[in-house]
Amino acid sequence: MTVAVGILGPRSAALLASASGLPAVRRIADAAWAGGAIPILVPVGDGTGAIAAALAGSEASVVTAGRTLGSLERAARKTVRGTSALILWPAAFPWIDAETVTMLIQAHGRDPRAIHRPSWEEAPGWPVLVPVGMPELAALPLDPERLLAALADHPVRLHPLGDPGVLHGPGRGPETLPTYRGPERPLEDPPEWGSLAGEHSATDR
Repeated sequence: MTVAVGILGPRSAALLASASGLPAVRRIADAAWAGGAIPILVPVGDGTGAIAAALAGSEASVVTAGRTLGSLERAARKTVRGTSALILWPAAFPWIDAETVTMLIQAHGRDPRAIHRPSWEEAPGWPVLVPVGMPELAALPLDPERLLAALADHPVRLHPLGDPGVLHGPGRGPETLPTYRGPERPLEDPPEWGSLAGEHSATDR
C-alpha cells in the first residue's frame, strides 16, 4: 500500500508563501515525507522554476499533470506503481503534523475504499485522503473549495487526530496555534505502507 500526496495551490504565490521562513510547499513536502507518503507531487505550472527551487533536496516533484483528480492519479501511479490513494493537501495549510499523515495512511489501510479526513474539535479539516480508481471522482478539479463541494455527495470518515494545523493556515504562526494533542491512540493492526517505495528512484520520475 502506497499513498501519494498532491500539494495543491491555485497559483505559485500560495505555494511559495512564507511559513515560518520556509516556502509553504517545502514545509508541506517535508511533513508529507516524514509521515510516510510517497510520491509527493505538485501539479502546477512552474514557468520560473521557483517552485522546483523551493523543493530542491526534498522528495517532492513538480509535475505537469492536468487539473483534475484523475490526471493527478495517473501522474502518481506513473511515478510509483501501486499507489492506492491520494492525500490532497492545499498549500494554505502548512502546519499539519507528519503524524497526521501517518494516521491517515493507516486509516486508509483499514478502510481502503473510504474517503478519510482529519478533524479538530469536531470540525473537518485538511488534508483529505481519496482512494484511487474511483471513476466517479476522476473529473474532480484540483481546487480545494470545488473538491469539497463535489465530495459532499460521498461518505467521508472523520478522524479526531488532535492536530490544530488541519484547520489553521499561514495567517497564524505555529506559536499561536492551539496545543497539539496528537491522536489518542494508534489504530489497531497498522498495515505496511510504502511497500513499493523501494521501486521509487530517480529513473521513475
